[in-house]
Amino acid sequence: MDIAVVIPTRDRPAMLRESLRSMLRQSLPPSEIIVVDDGRDPRTREVCAQTAPQAQVLSSGERGISFANNLGIAAVRADYVALQADDDVAPRDRLERHAAAFLRGADVAYGGWINIDDQTGSVAFVTGHPHVTLEALLTQGACVSQGAAA
Repeated sequence: MDIAVVIPTRDRPAMLRESLRSMLRQSLPPSEIIVVDDGRDPRTREVCAQTAPQAQVLSSGERGISFANNLGIAAVRADYVALQADDDVAPRDRLERHAAAFLRGADVAYGGWINIDDQTGSVAFVTGHPHVTLEALLTQGACVSQGAAA
């Protein structure tokens, strides 16, 4: 199963490096990685070249995360897309679990995440609803986290 990863980023090269590394360690490797640079920091392209030279890097002209996500999705050639924020570090089996959900007939696959409060250092594991469908997302106002695969 081909799953592409789109990572929008804005002037956070150190975080982007870790996000890319987590994608490169996946048990089911992404078929393509697309980084959408929504900022001005020249180190973003350097990080991509050093960490994931196979990644396609696009520029969104500082138009915001929604535009960056859509630009990345439009460039994807794979059947499935996983969105990942530049400050996300994915578990090693993230894409494998998403693929398994799709093979079982899921419309949408996403997982929980860990919130780490920069100010207090508190850590909380947040889980999503296990039975989200595309219909529920469109008709019931449900939302999917930034790290979702769709």
